[in-house]
Amino acid sequence: MIYPVPASRLPVAAALGLLLAAPAGFASAEGLEVLPVNYQCDDGVRMPVLFINTADGESLAVAVIQGNLVPMQIQLSASGARYGGMDPQLSFELWIKGDQATVSDTRKADAAAELLMTCTVEE
Repeated sequence: MIYPVPASRLPVAAALGLLLAAPAGFASAEGLEVLPVNYQCDDGVRMPVLFINTADGESLAVAVIQGNLVPMQIQLSASGARYGGMDPQLSFELWIKGDQATVSDTRKADAAAELLMTCTVEE
């Protein structure tokens, strides 16, 4: 299933699409590492994620989750990589460990994060 992207986000979606089509390790600026990864999720959804590592050591990710482009930044984790949403309206959490990823909805302040999907890197 592919979720539509609102017209107001088409320029960002187009840029994300171009970057996701780029070869692994593609860098568009000095010291910037961009890694596109496509995940196939257990509910049949394909989730593209763009991982970005900056020259100053910042790690970011942009994922398409439920039809939204969700910017995330790396969070402290004991194992694997955990990315948390940067926009309170799109507060999702992406956990990466090996070739597995899980996506949870963390918008409900009074409840535990709700697991939305489990995904595996596409071959």
